[in-house]
Amino acid sequence: MTIYERLLKKTWKEKFSKEEQNLFLNAGRNLLSDDMEYQREEIKQLSTYLNEKILQMKKEYTNKKERKMTIELIFKIAAVGILVTILGQVLKHSGREEQAFLVSLAGLFIVLSWIIPCISELFTEIYSLFQL
Repeated sequence: MTIYERLLKKTWKEKFSKEEQNLFLNAGRNLLSDDMEYQREEIKQLSTYLNEKILQMKKEYTNKKERKMTIELIFKIAAVGILVTILGQVLKHSGREEQAFLVSLAGLFIVLSWIIPCISELFTEIYSLFQL
């Protein structure tokens, strides 16, 4: 078991669902392989998963009227930041700058999918507060 796998399983065990843990674990393993076609396929699967998650979150947001930013969300964002940083550094030092960029981009999309509903709620609250 690599350091990355131990860190993911031990530290973020409670922060991510099993599906999200497996996604990050597979992405970390597969982006370090030498087969470019396999990497492209893995990135394609990752982006498909992210798109599905974004659509699911949009549906959940429209169903919920009240959403608050919790400390749990802040910890999740920090965990993704640390995870993306570790993966990015490993990939950059192994000479795979393009994959490091894609990992950073995927992390950004994940965090944005969590934050956008909160920002939308903030603007809605401001709008209703000033009755614009």
